Amino acid sequence: RVGIDLERNISSKKALGRAGLEYMITPSVTLRSGYFQDSSRKEWGYSAGATIQADPRFSLDVGFLDQLDSSYKIFSGGIVIVL
Repeated sequence: RVGIDLERNISSKKALGRAGLEYMITPSVTLRSGYFQDSSRKEWGYSAGATIQADPRFSLDVGFLDQLDSSYKIFSGGIVIVL
């Protein structure tokens, strides 16, 4: 799956463009990556992540975002349990 998105903030008059790619390796493992950049070219970076779905009621998600030209980096993880 490929996605392209453009967002415009009216108050700050900035636009943010994003592009991403998601690839399902198996029915239970999905990898994703993306790139983003604002219209002033001051904020830009990439992201990557993976989802592992053990069964329809349980999945694990990890992600990483790196805003280049700054020390802003995020590592995130999540668990989904459907009761």
